[in-house]
Amino acid sequence: MFVTTSRSVRETILRELPEIPSERFHIIPHGRNFSTFEQIHPTFKEAEPLRILIPGNISVAKGNDIIKMLLEKDKEGKLEFHILGNTSLKDKHPRLTFHGNYLRDDFVNKVQQIQPHVGAIFSIWNETWCHTLTELWSVGIPAIVFSFPTVAGRVIESGGGWVYDHNDIDQLYINIINEVSNVKILSEKRLAVVAWQQGEGKLNTTFKMSSRYQEVYRQAIDRQLSQARVLMAK
Repeated sequence: MFVTTSRSVRETILRELPEIPSERFHIIPHGRNFSTFEQIHPTFKEAEPLRILIPGNISVAKGNDIIKMLLEKDKEGKLEFHILGNTSLKDKHPRLTFHGNYLRDDFVNKVQQIQPHVGAIFSIWNETWCHTLTELWSVGIPAIVFSFPTVAGRVIESGGGWVYDHNDIDQLYINIINEVSNVKILSEKRLAVVAWQQGEGKLNTTFKMSSRYQEVYRQAIDRQLSQARVLMAK
């Protein structure tokens, strides 16, 4: 038996390793348990910068260069980036703040202190799942993501964010200024995140995930037992 977390990853693996039997290759999303969900909704005033939270371990693969290019483009000071987690980005900028590493249980308190308007997942490759997207939604924060299947698919399905192309920084900047900074659109995305909390966020627990793994294990055992009976019959 084979297991991965998303359809796009399964398709990539099957394309590169066609010898894997597709009928025994299962998709089981990561489950998460949240005792409560938060709605951190600071009012966005057009006269202030849009505060963008970027959680996780941020490297080149996770969007270091994207952040730098957006800051270079932002001559009018309309964007403000907050990195919560470890990062290899060392550039100093008046609108770039490093909040250091965090423990998963401290995430809510850290976000409450930062009061971001939106989050961002700036990975420049396809994620297998992306726990930081789940964590952003758990506190009511919609997210900007790039058009790679796994994360983009989750955002499109829930409506809890914006999906953009990362290859054109000029257009990306325009989109963030015109759409993400639009109060009406931002409000709609926040409502979509609340709907996610009440639906998939509440239902897709670690218990549900483990139950699906148990079913896969049961199928694998049944398959082995069936093969053993055939051998014994011979």
